[in-house]
Amino acid sequence: MMARHQLGKELRDEEVRLIVLWFATLTGEIPRADIELDEASRAIVTRRAAP
Repeated sequence: MMARHQLGKELRDEEVRLIVLWFATLTGEIPRADIELDEASRAIVTRRAAP
């Protein structure tokens, strides 16, 4: 989906398979500060979740 939306390209099944295999090789911990939402992002998420 990212290739289609960001690059305007379609990936072949083999390309997708190789990307998935590459992702599986990544290790480590994501620092908490990198995954926490900042105040502006939190406001957007909260607005979208409201009925």
